[in-house]
Amino acid sequence: MTPRGLLLRAALIALVYGALHVFGARGLVGFLSGTPVGGSAAILVGVSYLLFHFLFVLVAPILILAAGLLAVKR
Repeated sequence: MTPRGLLLRAALIALVYGALHVFGARGLVGFLSGTPVGGSAAILVGVSYLLFHFLFVLVAPILILAAGLLAVKR
């Protein structure tokens, strides 16, 4: 793994998460509370949004920190 590779992965997570957010996938996460959201395709988009939300909040910062540590080490 290179620092650049880690940063690209973090950027890809942020890009997909941002695209899902802009296109309104946040409203489709209502399936968590049992609210009908409009079929299996909507549930799939809601699950994708939820997955990328956690990736954005938990994984992307770790990737950025790891890239910084690798860059300092070199």
